[in-house]
Amino acid sequence: MDYKRVEQDLQFLAKTDERYAELKAGVEHMKNMLKSVKGSYVTNSNESVSKASEAFYGSSGYKDVRDRMHNVHKEYFELETQRQTAMLRIDVWRTLEATRRKGNVH
Repeated sequence: MDYKRVEQDLQFLAKTDERYAELKAGVEHMKNMLKSVKGSYVTNSNESVSKASEAFYGSSGYKDVRDRMHNVHKEYFELETQRQTAMLRIDVWRTLEATRRKGNVH
Protein backbone atom coordinates (compact mmCIF):
# COMPACT_ATOMS: atom_id res chain seq x y z
CA MET A 1 0.00 0.00 0.00
CA ASP A 2 1.44 3.34 -0.99
CA TYR A 3 0.73 6.97 -0.36
CA LYS A 4 -0.59 7.48 -3.91
CA ARG A 5 -3.45 5.04 -3.28
CA VAL A 6 -4.26 6.73 0.03
CA GLU A 7 -4.31 10.10 -1.71
CA GLN A 8 -6.73 8.69 -4.33
CA ASP A 9 -8.95 7.35 -1.57
CA LEU A 10 -8.97 10.72 0.21
CA GLN A 11 -9.90 12.46 -3.04
CA PHE A 12 -12.64 9.91 -3.67
CA LEU A 13 -14.10 10.50 -0.21
CA ALA A 14 -14.02 14.26 -0.67
CA LYS A 15 -15.51 14.01 -4.15
CA THR A 16 -18.37 11.76 -3.04
CA ASP A 17 -19.32 13.50 0.21
CA GLU A 18 -22.13 15.50 -1.33
CA ARG A 19 -23.58 12.63 -3.37
CA TYR A 20 -23.42 10.35 -0.34
CA ALA A 21 -25.33 12.90 1.75
CA GLU A 22 -27.91 13.33 -1.03
CA LEU A 23 -28.46 9.58 -1.28
CA LYS A 24 -28.69 9.16 2.49
CA ALA A 25 -31.28 11.94 2.63
CA GLY A 26 -33.02 10.36 -0.35
CA VAL A 27 -33.36 7.06 1.50
CA GLU A 28 -35.02 8.82 4.43
CA HIS A 29 -37.20 10.84 2.07
CA MET A 30 -38.39 7.68 0.32
CA LYS A 31 -39.32 6.08 3.65
CA ASN A 32 -41.41 9.11 4.52
CA MET A 33 -42.87 9.22 1.03
CA LEU A 34 -44.02 5.62 1.37
CA LYS A 35 -45.82 6.47 4.61
CA SER A 36 -47.45 9.47 2.96
CA VAL A 37 -48.58 7.52 -0.11
CA LYS A 38 -49.95 4.77 2.12
CA GLY A 39 -51.77 7.33 4.27
CA SER A 40 -53.38 8.91 1.21
CA TYR A 41 -54.35 5.51 -0.15
CA VAL A 42 -55.96 4.43 3.13
CA THR A 43 -57.67 7.80 3.64
CA ASN A 44 -59.19 7.75 0.14
CA SER A 45 -60.33 4.15 0.42
CA ASN A 46 -63.89 3.16 1.27
CA GLU A 47 -62.57 0.05 3.04
CA SER A 48 -61.62 -0.33 6.67
CA VAL A 49 -58.13 0.82 7.60
CA SER A 50 -57.00 -2.79 7.87
CA LYS A 51 -58.36 -3.79 4.46
CA ALA A 52 -57.14 -0.59 2.81
CA SER A 53 -53.66 -1.11 4.28
CA GLU A 54 -53.52 -4.62 2.87
CA ALA A 55 -54.81 -3.45 -0.51
CA PHE A 56 -52.18 -0.71 -0.60
CA TYR A 57 -49.37 -3.27 -0.86
CA GLY A 58 -50.88 -4.54 -4.10
CA SER A 59 -51.42 -1.08 -5.56
CA SER A 60 -49.50 0.61 -8.34
CA GLY A 61 -48.69 3.49 -5.96
CA TYR A 62 -46.86 1.11 -3.66
CA LYS A 63 -45.06 -0.57 -6.54
CA ASP A 64 -43.90 2.79 -7.90
CA VAL A 65 -42.51 3.99 -4.56
CA ARG A 66 -41.00 0.58 -3.82
CA ASP A 67 -39.17 0.55 -7.16
CA ARG A 68 -37.85 4.07 -6.65
CA MET A 69 -36.80 3.15 -3.11
CA HIS A 70 -34.94 0.14 -4.42
CA ASN A 71 -32.98 2.25 -6.89
CA VAL A 72 -32.07 4.88 -4.30
CA HIS A 73 -31.07 2.21 -1.77
CA LYS A 74 -28.97 0.37 -4.34
CA GLU A 75 -27.01 3.47 -5.31
CA TYR A 76 -26.67 4.50 -1.66
CA PHE A 77 -25.35 1.10 -0.53
CA GLU A 78 -22.94 0.86 -3.47
CA LEU A 79 -21.46 4.27 -2.68
CA GLU A 80 -21.42 3.54 1.04
CA THR A 81 -19.49 0.31 0.44
CA GLN A 82 -16.98 2.06 -1.81
CA ARG A 83 -16.49 4.77 0.80
CA GLN A 84 -16.05 2.21 3.60
CA THR A 85 -13.43 0.39 1.52
CA ALA A 86 -11.55 3.65 0.94
CA MET A 87 -11.66 4.45 4.67
CA LEU A 88 -10.44 0.96 5.52
CA ARG A 89 -7.48 1.28 3.15
CA ILE A 90 -6.62 4.63 4.72
CA ASP A 91 -6.78 3.11 8.20
CA VAL A 92 -4.58 0.19 7.17
CA TRP A 93 -2.07 2.59 5.65
CA ARG A 94 -2.05 4.71 8.81
CA THR A 95 -1.45 1.61 10.94
CA LEU A 96 1.37 0.43 8.69
CA GLU A 97 2.98 3.87 8.72
CA ALA A 98 2.81 4.05 12.51
CA THR A 99 4.34 0.59 12.75
CA ARG A 100 7.11 1.56 10.32
CA ARG A 101 7.91 4.66 12.37
CA LYS A 102 8.34 2.45 15.43
CA GLY A 103 10.70 0.24 13.45
CA ASN A 104 8.56 -2.90 13.64
CA VAL A 105 8.04 -3.20 9.87
CA HIS A 106 10.51 -2.54 7.09
